[in-house]
Amino acid sequence: MPASSLSWVAVTSSSSWAIEVALAIGAVDNNVYVYSVDTERRMHKMMHDGLIQCVAFAPNGRQLVAAAGDRVLLFGVDLTAAGEE
Repeated sequence: MPASSLSWVAVTSSSSWAIEVALAIGAVDNNVYVYSVDTERRMHKMMHDGLIQCVAFAPNGRQLVAAAGDRVLLFGVDLTAAGEE
């Protein structure tokens, strides 16, 4: 993903998941992408209805919050999955 298409980035890690480090990217296409840093595979794609202005993982890494305009969405994130094909 080109750097010009990014608006926000968040990172979380744990040794108890199938992956060790996850990266959430708020993109200018109004989507949030979650990648495994270990495998370089996309784990999730979540849609928002506006330009992403902030993304953050909850301390337990199981939820991800994304803000766009005056809307904040909370997503459940499964970091034990193998990722999208």
